[in-house]
Amino acid sequence: MVMVNHATREMTMKIVYYGPGLCGKTTNLEYIYQTATPEKKGKLLTVATETDRTLFFDFLPMELGTVKGMKLRVQLYTVPGQVFYDATRRIVLRGSDGLVFVADSQGLMMDANMESLENLLTNLKINNIDPEAVPLVFQYNKRDLPGASDPAEMDKVLNWRSVPSFTAVATKGTGVNETLKKIIELVIRKIHEQDATLKPGKPAEKKAEEPAPPPVPPAVKKVAEEPPPPEPEPIQADEAEEEQIEMEVIEDEPIAERTATGGDPPMPEADPEQEEEPEIAGSGSFELADPQPAAEGRAGLAELEELTAATAQLQEKLLSVLDEVDRLKARIIQLKDGR
Repeated sequence: MVMVNHATREMTMKIVYYGPGLCGKTTNLEYIYQTATPEKKGKLLTVATETDRTLFFDFLPMELGTVKGMKLRVQLYTVPGQVFYDATRRIVLRGSDGLVFVADSQGLMMDANMESLENLLTNLKINNIDPEAVPLVFQYNKRDLPGASDPAEMDKVLNWRSVPSFTAVATKGTGVNETLKKIIELVIRKIHEQDATLKPGKPAEKKAEEPAPPPVPPAVKKVAEEPPPPEPEPIQADEAEEEQIEMEVIEDEPIAERTATGGDPPMPEADPEQEEEPEIAGSGSFELADPQPAAEGRAGLAELEELTAATAQLQEKLLSVLDEVDRLKARIIQLKDGR
């Protein structure tokens, strides 16, 4: 889900580059990092190995203009291509707002592309992400190598949703920025669609409240029409006077009381003062109610920072565990070769 911070007026989206090993995911991020404006890009974090390069993930934060008055921040991730790191890919994929599937155009790599795509669909379902609704873009990389498959054939095999696809040579930057722009566009469109489904409800409530005032004038007219009925009863003057007195008491109009009782002006003057005091208190209560959401927002930001720090610690632990596993595997291979 897109993270929206109303306190800082920022909107953050997460885009994950998925695909088989050595298909060019990290190369995409490296080119984006090199060509991006220094002021709008963060540090490129890469955890690499000698074989598959990406061990845990690549991460690149960027700023891209504004959307509806809010700063747009994009977090770009890649996942390791080896099936051995499936658990890591599943973790990185969690909470993603858009996906770029990078496929290797070499004919010999088609099976690997299909296997990685099936793994993507499985991990999306595990993370409760709808594969049919999540913004998705295909990139057919390594078009400069001999034996590259026809993009149309790759679309038939991989692009089951008929979403936008681009040919690319990531090492030269061909098709890299076009792919990034398209996936960001699709994510923003989805945000607009979600807002469009929520906004119609608010005006409807306002329209329901606006017609409420019109019934008030007819009520006044009815009150004006009610005085004539007592007029045809002039026989009992006392009752008419009582009715007038009752109407005055119900209306509680201080101005009428001042005109009717000229000798008691102090009493009505004290009443408005007492009426104004609760209004001031009420206005104060409203002013105090506004900072509460701000305080809750600050508490949410503090909690978010704590969770982010805890996540970073867990990631470091996971990296150390994976390093230890690799070391043990290398030792096992050495022992087997020694025998």
